[in-house]
Amino acid sequence: MRPLLQQNKKAISEIVSYVLLIVIAVSVSTLVFTFLKSYIPKGEKPECPEGISISIKNYTCQNTQLGLSFYNTGRFTIDAVYVRVAEEGRKVKFWINPESTGDNFYINITPQMSVSKEYSTTRIQEAGNYELELLPAVKNEKGYLAACNKAIVTQTITCSG
Repeated sequence: MRPLLQQNKKAISEIVSYVLLIVIAVSVSTLVFTFLKSYIPKGEKPECPEGISISIKNYTCQNTQLGLSFYNTGRFTIDAVYVRVAEEGRKVKFWINPESTGDNFYINITPQMSVSKEYSTTRIQEAGNYELELLPAVKNEKGYLAACNKAIVTQTITCSG
């Protein structure tokens, strides 16, 4: 008859292999977590200060060309503006100045100053009333852009075909 310890050698080695697999999986996941954590900003969410305000001083709208003159009526510099447009009465508005164009996205307008920009969009093709939505954005000290959701301006404009 065999001793009890010799009979269960196979079971012990199987348990050891499972424990090793679990330890390896936990250590690899910990390494991946610490590596990816270094790419995330440390708890600093860019915020928009109170007192941000923008308005439209003038506009021109013909065919697919839209010219806007922004006026900063707030107390802080506005670094960028999201411009959206849609036919009057529509809830969904379309972004007409994608960030990739750079020059038409970033405006860097100081308080009580105005800046003019030209946009070409296929969203305005016929004469009529359109709703224009402006969403200002500012950069924090680390360069992260924060959209000012409390400072959205909506204005109705009339375009000629």
